[in-house]
Amino acid sequence: MPFGDNKIGLGCDHLTRENNSIIDHAICKGVTFFDTAECYGKDHESEIALGEKIKKYKRKDLFIASKCGVSFEEKGICLNGSESYIKASCQASLKRLKTEYIDLYYLHRVDPERSFEDSIISLKNLVKEGKIKYIGLCEVTADQIRRAHKIHPISAVQIEYAPWSREDEQNDVIKTCKELGILVVAYSPLGRGLFTDADASYFSTLPKTDFRQLLPRYSGKCLNENLKAKFFLQAFAKTKKCTLAQLVLAWEIGKGLVPIPSTVKPQHLEENIGALSVKLSSDDIKELDKIISSCHFIGPRYPSPAISAIYPEKLKLNSESKHSHPSSDTSPKFMSRGCIVETFGLFKQCLGQKSSIPNQAYHTQTLGEKSSLEVKYKG
Repeated sequence: MPFGDNKIGLGCDHLTRENNSIIDHAICKGVTFFDTAECYGKDHESEIALGEKIKKYKRKDLFIASKCGVSFEEKGICLNGSESYIKASCQASLKRLKTEYIDLYYLHRVDPERSFEDSIISLKNLVKEGKIKYIGLCEVTADQIRRAHKIHPISAVQIEYAPWSREDEQNDVIKTCKELGILVVAYSPLGRGLFTDADASYFSTLPKTDFRQLLPRYSGKCLNENLKAKFFLQAFAKTKKCTLAQLVLAWEIGKGLVPIPSTVKPQHLEENIGALSVKLSSDDIKELDKIISSCHFIGPRYPSPAISAIYPEKLKLNSESKHSHPSSDTSPKFMSRGCIVETFGLFKQCLGQKSSIPNQAYHTQTLGEKSSLEVKYKG
């Protein structure tokens, strides 16, 4: 897949028309891989803002990734892998991005109420029509990767990966991608700001609408322990004369991943790009793996109701047979597992333009406990 010289991309989940000058800055610094999605920002703001910028550059010099299959609606989060939805979503994204094709188009999440294979066939048809060049998957199992790859070559798999998010090393996802020659793209590669030089004072002043207020790892005892745990990585960074963020990104790049940290601040972008100048030997990578394995990071990635709602296949909550037969019922489906954030109002605020979260991806994991918000599957 022609990523060119891009060993690092820019996550565009915070992108708006007010801050999209960061795109110019990134291109000036040699970053031309931009990752967005139809559900990023209010009213598709991220795609619109990116489209406003890329139209002035030679399209062949840029690599644009977007995603379909997740939408935020008044009644909840909708997962939709139907052919009609995927086709309509792609057409709408092309219009917002002001481009004739999307380089890499992901299925953002698997729709457990529909045939997974049919969703891949729908994406394959978009390739045939010239609307997308490559197919990607987000947050899938090793088995799903193999099933999809039999239908059409999968070019990239996007996962959450950071020092405290390495589950996909144990569940064969990364191993399967390497075996099949599939690129692994890492979102939230800096742990939404924890693996930077941010300290306790920074996290103690997060606004109530900050996305991380919903996540166990950033609250109370968990946060205090996690801040202590990263001390050993900070010490290693000093030996390499780089920042913690640069060390972590260099470690991920050295392991063959392409991280896509999200930022709209030029100084953070330049710091992230600086990771490319950090030289890590194979022994350094092994040493960092040992240090990270010994770090006592605590707290789950997301509240358990959220994980069970959004990753049913990964948790083996759905059987294989459920994926092999398409549903004939086209009415919206609401999950019975429960309730996601404190209030849908808070959830929407966390997704709004005023959010201050670094490296946030507006995926459907932004979920908490005790809420009236439900996740629905819609066909």
